[in-house]
Amino acid sequence: MSKKKKSGRTQPRTWGEWHAGEYPTTDKPEHISQEQWDEMMKWRKETQCFVNDVYQVNIKEIKDTDGHPWMYLSIKRRDKKPIHDWRALQRIKNELVGEEYEAIEIYPRESELVDEANQYHLWVMEKGRICPVGFRDGRMICTPEEAALVGAKQRPFTD
Repeated sequence: MSKKKKSGRTQPRTWGEWHAGEYPTTDKPEHISQEQWDEMMKWRKETQCFVNDVYQVNIKEIKDTDGHPWMYLSIKRRDKKPIHDWRALQRIKNELVGEEYEAIEIYPRESELVDEANQYHLWVMEKGRICPVGFRDGRMICTPEEAALVGAKQRPFTD
């Protein structure tokens, strides 16, 4: 009898509808000063929290150094596992902000690294503002079969 190989899929099979969520209530950890804790609690009060069956996304309106409005999305899986599925992050951006907004994910210099949890960050530009880098030749997607023709691999599109 052969054992069935696990697919490696760790996400629930359903995505679910987005609905309002809340930060869990916790006591201040000892390693955080009262001033830092108060700042964290203020930040939380200024964000909107959305959850579905898989993700929690906190959205806060911010301004960049030139005064342009952005939306900051803090994204994490509800089961606390790592994400980094590009399609999932794109879908979250599309569903919670809109399909025609551009967002960026930053890999910062080490001196400004924030890596405290399996949490991911997108910064979404105001509608109509275009990121100075990116693909500008229109929409291009490939099926697994089309990708194979050029020696690449693509997973099937679902949902």
